[in-house]
Amino acid sequence: RVDRRQRQMCIRDRGKDALNFQLTVLIVAFILLFLGAMIRPLLPLAFLVGIAGLIFAVVAGINVIKGNKPGYPWSLHIIK
Repeated sequence: RVDRRQRQMCIRDRGKDALNFQLTVLIVAFILLFLGAMIRPLLPLAFLVGIAGLIFAVVAGINVIKGNKPGYPWSLHIIK
């Protein structure tokens, strides 16, 4: 029973980390898109942030499959 509870907590924590990272990427991309409407050179940066978010999510998924903790480079802790 303790094993099951620890596993559920681990899955919950990893899910929160993933959600926080994706929300951070979404917020940054929207801000850059909004600013990119006024300052054109920022539009490609918004695209790059989205691509980087996808790449980091795939790398984190591979780490989870290997049994490691997923490592996200930066994220706001929106969901606690």
